Amino acid sequence: MTTITIRRDALGDFLVFFQSRDRDAFADLISSLKCALPPGFRTYRPAERCWQVDGYAKADLDEWLREVQSEMPAVKVMWVEASGAKEERQRQNQWPPAGYRTGPTREELYARLWLLPGAPPEVVRAAYKTLAQLHHPDKENGDEEAMKLLNEAYAKLAA
Repeated sequence: MTTITIRRDALGDFLVFFQSRDRDAFADLISSLKCALPPGFRTYRPAERCWQVDGYAKADLDEWLREVQSEMPAVKVMWVEASGAKEERQRQNQWPPAGYRTGPTREELYARLWLLPGAPPEVVRAAYKTLAQLHHPDKENGDEEAMKLLNEAYAKLAA
């Protein structure tokens, strides 16, 4: 039985593994792969004992597999998900990405209250009360958005 196993690597390229007890079938598969894919899109990786096919040549790879299956019905083709690859893709596609800043920094929070970073809690409270009186939505010329920003800054700095 001859088996072609294909899996994707971390860069999106395809790794093609051959297993066969029949040396002639093995040689035929390799020569047909070399004919179907240009040299710039395929390389042999001796450490893994497989062929690396560029991800851009997927159409050529699919065409070669159809041709192999039509000419050699005894050849079994298996697409294998690399161990951890699915989880890695999900982690890479998550939003926000790891390390992405989702909120303001402490310095930005102090700046909202018109304070220098490291101001003592009493000063933070006094600055919040003063600015809240200016921007409260119930006051004349009050600003609801500014009040939300002040509330967020005070809640995070007072905690």
